[in-house]
Amino acid sequence: MCDCYWDNPPEFYESKVVKGRKDHQCSECLRVIEKGEQHEYAKGLWEGDFSDYRTCQTCLDMIKEIDLHCHCHGALMDELHECDFEGVQSVVDFQNRRRSNYERIYAAKQFA
Repeated sequence: MCDCYWDNPPEFYESKVVKGRKDHQCSECLRVIEKGEQHEYAKGLWEGDFSDYRTCQTCLDMIKEIDLHCHCHGALMDELHECDFEGVQSVVDFQNRRRSNYERIYAAKQFA
């Protein structure tokens, strides 16, 4: 856990790299994390509410590349807008991937 939770610390928090036993959705770029793919699994209890998050390796690599020490799970897109990463290819790729996946998911829900 990092210092970004100073104003709302979780009652518990755990993060580890796991190998998926089924398909999951990345909490950041929204792509499908396929069964057998390694990814980060984070879980915690904030103000009495349990939440868990899965982050694909591509997003983890980008986070490491830009040296982002702390971010709120599931809000990486918003946090990247607040910082100046213009021209960093992995960030541009992430933003494009996130938008594309969001549009695909939203379109599927409209026709369901």
